[in-house]
Parts: sequence; C-alpha cells; structure tokens
Amino acid sequence: MLLGVISDTHGNAPNTQKALNLFREKKIKIILHAGDFGSASFLSLFSDFRLYLSYGNCDSTYELSANLFASENHPSPEKEQIISFKNKNIFCLHGDDSYALKRAVESAKYDYVIKGHTHFTEDYKFEKTRILNPGALYRANIISAGILDIESDDWQVISI
Repeated sequence: MLLGVISDTHGNAPNTQKALNLFREKKIKIILHAGDFGSASFLSLFSDFRLYLSYGNCDSTYELSANLFASENHPSPEKEQIISFKNKNIFCLHGDDSYALKRAVESAKYDYVIKGHTHFTEDYKFEKTRILNPGALYRANIISAGILDIESDDWQVISI
C-alpha cells in the first residue's frame, strides 16, 4: 500500500500539483500532509485523494476548520493525526513542537512518525519507530515529496 507524503506546501499550487500528478501516476489514493498547508481554497487540488492533514505553525486553524475541510474524503485536520493502515500505526505532526515529536517517537507506539517543518528530507530510526520527513514543496533548496510503501517499508523521496 502506497501513501503520498508531503509537507510545507504553503499554498504553492504549481509544485503541489506536480507532486499530486506523480501520486496519481503511481495510483496513490491516500496523502499524509505534515502541515503548513496553505489556505482552504487550496483544498480543491486534493479532491481525488483521501487527505490526512496535521496543522503546521503557519496554518490558520480557523481557516482550515472542520466545517470547511472535513468530508468523507478529508477527515478533520488535527495538530496530530494518528492513523492505521495494514496493521501499521502512523503518527503525523508538523514537527514544530519538539516535545510532541519526542513523545511520539519515544512512545514506541508507532511504526512511523511523519513530520515536516524543517523543509529538508529526513529518514532515521529510533528503536522500532521510523521518522520520515518528505521535505517541502515550497521554500526549499530541493522541492520534494515522499512515497511510503507500508508493506515493504520502502521510502522514496522524489524531487519535484
């Protein structure tokens, strides 16, 4: 099962559309967004995906409120998303709250912790938990997104 992983889009439609097109080519239907989304008007780009969004430090929780955002295809955005697929537990957050990040990683409850915020890619492990950052689709030296295969544990960073 492939998951698209993005972060730090900051409402940049052209770069985000490129990433989404790559996800479509790979038949990816689920996207984890690790925060700094942009505006609710940007949501229409994700209409054919199931999108799990964690709020970032640059996101307006009012603008991305459950009333504007939540639907059958887009669960309510949260500061921290806890999701399970194929018996894998995933914790998704933006990463600007170092205490929450540390708590999630050290809890040993999650197979993956997905984060953003730094605008550069990361892939490391703490005990059984793998920490992944897809980089950023805006304001980064290398514009990138990630694809996670939770069945094979394969992580691929794609330059956009």
